[in-house]
Amino acid sequence: MFAHIKRALSAAAAVLCTAGLATVGAAGASAAPAHARQPAHPTAYVANYGGNDVTAIDTTTNRVITTIAVRKYPGAIAVTPDGKTAYVATSRGVVPVDTATNTASRVISNTRGAGAIAVTPDGKTAYITTADHVIAIDTATNAVIKQIAWKPGTAWGTSPIVISPDGKTAYIVTTLGTLTPLDTATNTLGKPVKLGFVAENGAVYLAITPDGRTVYVTWGAPYGAGHQVFAVRTATGRVLPAINIRKWPVALVMSPDGKTVYVASTGKGGTGCLKQAKRVACLRATASPRTDHPAVVTPISTATNTAGPQIALGPTAAPFWMGGGQAMAITPDGTMLYVAYNRAGGTQVSYVVPINTATNTALPRIDTGRTLASVAITPDGKTAYVTRIRTRNGLYIPGKVIPIDTATNTAGTSILVDVLPTVIAITP
Repeated sequence: MFAHIKRALSAAAAVLCTAGLATVGAAGASAAPAHARQPAHPTAYVANYGGNDVTAIDTTTNRVITTIAVRKYPGAIAVTPDGKTAYVATSRGVVPVDTATNTASRVISNTRGAGAIAVTPDGKTAYITTADHVIAIDTATNAVIKQIAWKPGTAWGTSPIVISPDGKTAYIVTTLGTLTPLDTATNTLGKPVKLGFVAENGAVYLAITPDGRTVYVTWGAPYGAGHQVFAVRTATGRVLPAINIRKWPVALVMSPDGKTVYVASTGKGGTGCLKQAKRVACLRATASPRTDHPAVVTPISTATNTAGPQIALGPTAAPFWMGGGQAMAITPDGTMLYVAYNRAGGTQVSYVVPINTATNTALPRIDTGRTLASVAITPDGKTAYVTRIRTRNGLYIPGKVIPIDTATNTAGTSILVDVLPTVIAITP
């Protein structure tokens, strides 16, 4: 089942063939009235990939406020710094959601194929990536400012994007192994930095230090080596020596103080394609013995760019958390890290692993039910939310969101949402 979910989510914001993606039921209520005011507390927005909607959750009461219909297959979500708008990537394009009224506007023209989304610190511009374009959106008018063609574009999955803390530069990485800077003042691309890999049938993840000096990129490739992290100096484009980690990284999180970057890896090896012809098919398939390892989190010191002792999560994890989701989140004070774990193989076991970042030790696991997707934490750090996908008789049914009290590391009452809840984003 995990492999099937991975295929469904690996391009959540793209046009997909949905054969076999059967769904049952729906959850939520009608949209909030137009006179509703901006909530005085954070709201969690959950993209229900199979329900074609977004669920808004009151983080104070852990109750569903409303369910907002958007276009098909909502994936990535980005919230503006002022919390007034949530941008949702769907198969038809980007949909803005007014968080004061919890109503969705029309799809923004010329944004079809949207994958990752990032908003500048001043909130004026949202950037999205497609297979071969970066698109700048004016958040005041929700109109496209510019479509910026880029080569080489992505080959598999989604090309993530991060914006420097000063808002001057956006960085886009592809599964073809290039990191490209984009000047946000002129919306022009700089010279690509070649990282020297192809993440075949895999994914890449990005993080940037709070001072904006270094960007970290994972190389995720389940069928090849796929076990390294690259650090790139933003001033010079210099690529530092690769940092070895475990097989197939699936999440990357920077600590708030910028001293440590954490990488979650499934530990999964395998056999299959080692080369590909651009974006189409494999040129060569090479058989190799399975090299599965336990799933781990690797802390990397940004001062020395060296990996510390790995933190065990469990046996080899299922590499299903894709499509814009984030399987790991850190509290705003940087003291606790929460990781969603799904065991690979026939035994379906899932739980959340809390990690004390002062000692880099795993605390007792939190049972939340199986098949977890994303983790997000409230701005006050008091609650972590994890999305859970559910099935019955081989069909997807309405999923759940589980709140976790970070003071006690206990799971609260689950919140029913819609089918295939994958990504969760919380307003400031």
